[in-house]
Amino acid sequence: SSNNQSQARPGDISTQTPDQKISEKDIFVRASLNKSTVYEQEAVECVLKLYTRYDGISSFNQTTPESYEGFLIEEVELKENPVNIEHYNGQNYRVVDLRKYILFPQKAGKLTLKTGTYDIVVQQFERINNGYFYMTRPIERSVKLPSSDVVINVKALPSSAPFDFDNAVGKFEVSSNLTTQELRTNEAATLTYNISGTGNIKYINTPKVTFPDEFQQYTPNKNVEARVSGSNVTGKMTIEYTFVPEAVGEFEIKASPFVYFDPAKNEYITIELPSYNINVA
Repeated sequence: SSNNQSQARPGDISTQTPDQKISEKDIFVRASLNKSTVYEQEAVECVLKLYTRYDGISSFNQTTPESYEGFLIEEVELKENPVNIEHYNGQNYRVVDLRKYILFPQKAGKLTLKTGTYDIVVQQFERINNGYFYMTRPIERSVKLPSSDVVINVKALPSSAPFDFDNAVGKFEVSSNLTTQELRTNEAATLTYNISGTGNIKYINTPKVTFPDEFQQYTPNKNVEARVSGSNVTGKMTIEYTFVPEAVGEFEIKASPFVYFDPAKNEYITIELPSYNINVA
């Protein structure tokens, strides 16, 4: 009966005879998310998984790629793809993780992920009576899996953003240091910012620093080291501002505060940054 079939463990070959039509409930690919409502720029973990009730899969080809329109993507390297048993929609399935991503939505609204389409060959098992006992032999069947969609509801960041908001969403710390505050004209010095934390560290705007007109300034040198950690991205951004004073006197370098949005607290956090007084001889 169909009831027996739904309770059967996946891979029970008595339920996998060639007269059984392969339905979209027997084998499919879905995108599994760790959360379905997030803020713009807040990390979402997405795992693309194959669900199957079949023991044997003899070929597996992706025919159209998955689509993540409106997201910046960090792919996570899967070291191995173990087969797990998962209970989903009242059925047991063998499940394999195909790919894993951390996604950063770039705009508010309902954004759709598409899993892409697949051509798969599965094995069904025919029972043959050879006169003494029953044998089973595999019969290969081709299946086309359609793309399935999953919708992420992306909330706009609150409009109360302070003027200095740097597009940072997550949890961050900032420190700064200056090589020296005593300089001579035409001598170079460097002001360094270190932003570290968890979130969209790769996509943060460079903090705003105001240098005196008498200083020649070079394009800031930005370096980001980031890695996937759990269902988010953790790392450090270092920004070096190199400058050369061209006049004698006392000057001030002013830094705007660093502002980020913390989705866990639902609020903007402002970190004041020091200004530096420079004596130029």
